[in-house]
Amino acid sequence: MRNLVPRPSATNAPCALLASLARLIPRVSPRANQRRRPPCRLTTQTAGNPYGAAPKGWQRLYLTLFLILHFAGSAVVVWHEVYGRGAGGGVIQSLSDIGAGLAAMSVAAAGTSLGITEVLVLSTIVERKLSERLRERKERIRREAITERDALWQAWYDRLQAALDSGEAFTEPPPSQEAARNGA
Repeated sequence: MRNLVPRPSATNAPCALLASLARLIPRVSPRANQRRRPPCRLTTQTAGNPYGAAPKGWQRLYLTLFLILHFAGSAVVVWHEVYGRGAGGGVIQSLSDIGAGLAAMSVAAAGTSLGITEVLVLSTIVERKLSERLRERKERIRREAITERDALWQAWYDRLQAALDSGEAFTEPPPSQEAARNGA
C-alpha cells in the first residue's frame, strides 16, 4: 500500500518547523478576549506549573523551544567533544566533558526558552493594555462629540422656541445644515 503522507524534504523542512511553531503561540484577538479568559495573566503562577514561570497557555511554546534548543545544543556539544578535540584525554575525560557541556547547554536552553516566552507574554500584555486604552479613548471622544452635538441642537432648539414665542421669523438653519456648509 502506498504511503499517502508526503515525506519532508530539505526544501520544506524550515517552513514546516515555522508553521508548527506558529500553531503553538496562543491566538490573541480583541474579540477572542471578550469571549474567554486570556491565556496569560499579569502574574505568573509557578505552583503546580512543571515548566517554571511560563504562564498557563504558553507552556507548549516554552517546551518546544526548550527541546529544539536543547537537542541542537547537545548535538553541538557532543560533536565538539568527539570530533573537535579528538581522544586526547581518553574516553572517561571525553564523557566527563560531554556531561558538563550537556548540563551547561540545558541551563542555557532553559534560560533562552524562558526569555523568549516571557518576551512574547509581555508583548501580548502590552498589546492588550494599549488596545484597551485606545478603545477607552475612542469611546471618550465619541461621548464628547455626542455631548457637543446635543448641546448645539439644544441651543438651536431654544432659539427656535424663543423666536416662535415672540412671533419673530426664525431663519437660522439647523446645525446639521451648518455643519454641511462648513464641510464637517
